[in-house]
Amino acid sequence: MTVEELTASALRLSDHDRAALAHRLLESLDPGEDYLSGEEWTENWGTEVRRRLAAFRNGDTEASDWSDALDRMRGALGEGRGT
Repeated sequence: MTVEELTASALRLSDHDRAALAHRLLESLDPGEDYLSGEEWTENWGTEVRRRLAAFRNGDTEASDWSDALDRMRGALGEGRGT
């Protein structure tokens, strides 16, 4: 089975099953030296959340509706709505 065939099959799975498959695949990778443990990841993400919240509260950034933010991300990735 080729990667393309496997991908096509995986994309036919439910969202839940695709997430489970992605999780298993990520766990199977060699973490290497750039790997963050769950604790390190949580700590780093918490720092980032606090930084973003402080920027918002200080008026350095503005909030966006989720649909607007998603449209901007899709546009940046060259994807249309619903893809």
